[in-house]
Amino acid sequence: MPGLRAAVVDLADGYKNDKLDEFETAHVLGAAPAYLGDLSLKRNLGLLLGAAAGWRSLLFLDDDIRDVEPMLVREAAAGLRHFDAVGMIARDFPDNSVVCHANRLAGGRQDVFVSGSALLVDSSRDVSFFPRIYNEDWFFLFDIVQRGALGATGYVRQLEFDPYANPRRAADEEFGDVLAEGHMALMHAGSVDEAKSPDFWAKFLEERGRFVKDIRRRLEANSGLNHAQAAAARCALRTADLTRSEIRPEYLADYVQHWRADLARWRRLRSRLVAGSSLADGLRALELMDRTKLLGGR
Repeated sequence: MPGLRAAVVDLADGYKNDKLDEFETAHVLGAAPAYLGDLSLKRNLGLLLGAAAGWRSLLFLDDDIRDVEPMLVREAAAGLRHFDAVGMIARDFPDNSVVCHANRLAGGRQDVFVSGSALLVDSSRDVSFFPRIYNEDWFFLFDIVQRGALGATGYVRQLEFDPYANPRRAADEEFGDVLAEGHMALMHAGSVDEAKSPDFWAKFLEERGRFVKDIRRRLEANSGLNHAQAAAARCALRTADLTRSEIRPEYLADYVQHWRADLARWRRLRSRLVAGSSLADGLRALELMDRTKLLGGR
């Protein structure tokens, strides 16, 4: 495209920087499974570089997202005049956890939420960070949702995959899924402060267990389902349920406390970088200049 400029940053060999504080949430037992990789790091770097450059619109786009039309992106960017973030929803194939996919397969109602897979953010505003946990985008969006500053426009497509192919996937998602679903329930009830209480999480873990058990029952009762797929879904659910049984309520309450502490740490880091006046300033401050190749322009 004529006039297009790009800065491509290579993080392939593992990037570390002492200026990026170690987040407390990454050390909560069970919160950060290895398969998550460096997705949260890359998204956080995008936020920091966008803030340093003064960008008012920043597009997060996963590599398995399709049907992202230019007009749709323009509409989402225009929405940033009124919202802190605007998402394009991956409805087909749905962007859900393994447990939620199984619930849909069993005939249950299952919504699709705005996610970080196709998301426009105004990086000049005081927004959160992406913790290293499953549903990291949900935690990034939590405060935005609470203040009514999240918008949505249009739909994109996520490449289809088999959510039940590796039962371990459901286990790795369970901690983050429980935290996100519990927070969502508290938000609807108007009692978010209860998320700091182990008592709340003890009750919610029991409710989660009943929910997963009900999905398994419905899968077993539905003779019209593909036998192999239903069996794989039940296997994944057993793995998720075993993981749930090992999650202690105090781990979840501790995560909430660490998450809020990390948010304060993030804001201090961001404020130091925003003092810059360009993308180059941000790249230098984050020690990324040697990893960056500039393309296009004059």
